[in-house]
Amino acid sequence: MDKAKSLLRKVIIWRFISIGLTYLVTFLFTGDIKSATSFTIFLHLVLMIANYIFEILWKNKGKEND
Repeated sequence: MDKAKSLLRKVIIWRFISIGLTYLVTFLFTGDIKSATSFTIFLHLVLMIANYIFEILWKNKGKEND
């Protein structure tokens, strides 16, 4: 498996683990499946958007240093 595929696989596996942990902890804290589901989806959408913006800014920062 090449490095790009390996990295993508690692990122996808981590995303599933992260979502699962968020859901589990939120459910244990609230005791409500609906709240845990809503919060998990909302939080991970926000985090994906933030990560995307961070990657763009990081890439652009690298271009400024060239």
